[in-house]
Amino acid sequence: RTRIERLYPSPDGRRVAVAWIYGEGGTFVSILDVNTGILTPLFGDSAQIDQRVYFLDWSPDGNSVLVLGNVDNPDLRYSAWLVDVNTHAYQAVGIKQNENRVPVITGASFSPDGQEIAYAQYECARCTSEIWRISLDGSSKQLLFQHSLDEIEEVKWSPRGDLIAFVKWRLSYPPTFPLGELWVMNADGSNSRQLSSILTGPKYELGYGFT
Repeated sequence: RTRIERLYPSPDGRRVAVAWIYGEGGTFVSILDVNTGILTPLFGDSAQIDQRVYFLDWSPDGNSVLVLGNVDNPDLRYSAWLVDVNTHAYQAVGIKQNENRVPVITGASFSPDGQEIAYAQYECARCTSEIWRISLDGSSKQLLFQHSLDEIEEVKWSPRGDLIAFVKWRLSYPPTFPLGELWVMNADGSNSRQLSSILTGPKYELGYGFT
């Protein structure tokens, strides 16, 4: 059974990244050309690799997609990859998950100039979560935010590049709809502050409500 998980329009509006779920096989990403209606696998039709990945973000110019290899993917697992949607060429960026599946990458976002990425990771439920800022070429990496209990997700860089927004919430037992929080901070990690409380949902049970 196949279903569409989510649609991600490119910044220039020419394409849409389509996240698919094929039964129990995992998540795949295809690129839909808005003008022609042609749907193409992210890595191309002839790629001899396992294409199971999670969508993270579009590059600001709309020519590349940042994805995270599925943990069961023998070719791309544990790493984030920048994929050119025109040529299907791909390269690893400095975002990795450990082979024991922690820390888990929960979101990533490009800076407006496309030279940096902010991403969130957590070690386990009720463990440390962090937001990092890295350069695309790997020359710099900076810890921006850390919390010892709450999970951090949905990291988004502002269009002007001065702020980074994120969602912070705590898993409850038994699972219910925990109350999440919408936060922003300066792009250098300073002046973090809560904007609002928002209703969220357990990741693997009832779905999110904060997007």
